[in-house]
Amino acid sequence: MAKAKKPLEELQAAISEVPKSIALAPPDLSLGCDLLDLHVSGKIGQAVSPGTFLWLHGPSGSGKSFHAKTVMAEAANSDIYRDHRFVVIDGENGSNFDTAKFFGRRLADRMELVEVESLDHLYDKLDEIFAEPAIVIVDSFDSWMPQAAKKKLEDDKKRRAEGKEPDGDYGMAHGKIHSNRLRLLIPSLSKTNSILAGISQHRDNVNKANPYSPKDVVPGGRAIKFWSHIEIETQIGTKIKRKINGVDTPIGDNIVVKVVKNRVNGLRLSFEEQFYPTLGIDNIGTSLSWLEANKYITQTSGRYSLPFLCDKSYYREEVISKIEDGNLENELRSILEQGYSDYMSQMTVSRKSRYE
Repeated sequence: MAKAKKPLEELQAAISEVPKSIALAPPDLSLGCDLLDLHVSGKIGQAVSPGTFLWLHGPSGSGKSFHAKTVMAEAANSDIYRDHRFVVIDGENGSNFDTAKFFGRRLADRMELVEVESLDHLYDKLDEIFAEPAIVIVDSFDSWMPQAAKKKLEDDKKRRAEGKEPDGDYGMAHGKIHSNRLRLLIPSLSKTNSILAGISQHRDNVNKANPYSPKDVVPGGRAIKFWSHIEIETQIGTKIKRKINGVDTPIGDNIVVKVVKNRVNGLRLSFEEQFYPTLGIDNIGTSLSWLEANKYITQTSGRYSLPFLCDKSYYREEVISKIEDGNLENELRSILEQGYSDYMSQMTVSRKSRYE
């Protein structure tokens, strides 16, 4: 009979199985929104590194899946990721966007859809996929039950059919599975220069301890947050309306984007991003709104003045058309970078360094 291990020996054995962490490479991939890139790294086009675990969470309809696929589309259009697999594991069957229309033909031609049966099988599949370079979207972590819970449901059905009462609980050990599997999975991403974009859904907080408790909670335990490198929360803000046949009609949403955790530069900031179901993320419109809100550009009676538009003023949609038709996106980015740099300089606390 094998001698039972002491607790210390069990702990040492468990530690020896954890892959050694590898430092992330410098960011080389955009999140698909210039302002979001700046809020994560301070640099447009450089927010995500190989080896990153990006975690997006928020209520239904707040753009989580779209953001995740936007990152994948950026990679599909980069030579750095030409040898990567692009895999979507969609347990909700909720990511039904026209991939070619919203994210381009390059992603549409390379994207693979993979199905799994349970939370345990999800991690088995991720281990298999990340043995080679890959970018994977998990949509969402809440979609699958642990295998033990599935078996318990089947056993309970049989007991009820036999006129017996089920015993015990369903053993919904999501948190434990995430904790055990992520500690092995995430440190290994850097070995194959892979990226994981995981999504979680907000749930109503039905156990509010007091009136100040959060309205929503994120299920799945604390391990997902702990192992993420970048955590982004999305919330639906105000409606964007347009007068159609004399009636104010909602055509989009202002999405409140919060950088909750940031291992790139440590900053945790938020902004409003404009999202339209017929377009997706309005990158130019979002930049214009932020610049206006922070007084880096001005508008009078709805007409905007920008330096690269020859000191003429135009209405908002005219400005966006001028930028797109004239390929002036880089000129707008330059103004955005300058404004953001000034904005951050005002947030900086200056003190004599303790260390040389």
